[in-house]
Amino acid sequence: MDWFSTEETVDENKFNDLTAIEQVESKTKRIVSRQFYNALGVKLPRPQHGLNIVKTRYEDGTEKTYSFVKQ
Repeated sequence: MDWFSTEETVDENKFNDLTAIEQVESKTKRIVSRQFYNALGVKLPRPQHGLNIVKTRYEDGTEKTYSFVKQ
């Protein structure tokens, strides 16, 4: 994964009355910032070995946060 790219493809599911998937689309969102944190919440310059928390902010104002373990 290229941690420092400026675009990311994101799948977005849109639901109709919360009972069925109305439409599934894939689009590219422009990344404004991507920040990395360790398990204690300390900001990191890049992913490190162990648990990493990634916070990505997009140009449209949405954010995505997830974690992963780098070995």
